[in-house]
Amino acid sequence: MQEDYENLKKIFAETGNIVNEFSRLFRDITGIIEIMDQTDYKNVIEFLFKAKCEQVHQYEAEFGEPAPFPRPKGC
Repeated sequence: MQEDYENLKKIFAETGNIVNEFSRLFRDITGIIEIMDQTDYKNVIEFLFKAKCEQVHQYEAEFGEPAPFPRPKGC
């Protein structure tokens, strides 16, 4: 049981590092990643949604045609 807990801590730490790296690259900010509550994943999903939507808009502006990849719902 203790080994499972330690593995989860490592997974969360590495995942936090990945999220921070994306945040640093796209927003030039980083933060302390801690499991604050059970809905923190929504922030990550929202960030990815906005990035994918921006990718769609950039493609369409550059090529003048609909993006050949999936458009997020509501984008």
